Amino acid sequence: MTLNFITPMMQNGEKVVKLCKKEVELETQKWKLALILYVVGAAPTIASLERYVVAKWNYITKPIVYHHNDGFFLVRFSSLDDRDEELYSGPHMLNNMPIIAKTCSPDFDLS
Repeated sequence: MTLNFITPMMQNGEKVVKLCKKEVELETQKWKLALILYVVGAAPTIASLERYVVAKWNYITKPIVYHHNDGFFLVRFSSLDDRDEELYSGPHMLNNMPIIAKTCSPDFDLS
């Protein structure tokens, strides 16, 4: 991979970043395959959630699990069908604690 220097654009004395619309659309499509999961009343580790996924969701392609420091998880599936299968097959429980699941959207604030 090569790195290319792109001279920053200046507008009203401030640096402005110009994003490529095609790249933004590709990333947006990729995260449409994700669910945001939050376990109520607990702070499970990423390993415990991955074990849950392997044990309970074994009839779909294994998704990729990401942990956020604010206590929620992003789970990215390989297809919309797999994502929807898990979203609508609830309720989901981890160690007798409910899991809240919602689809990932571009306006979701990770902070």
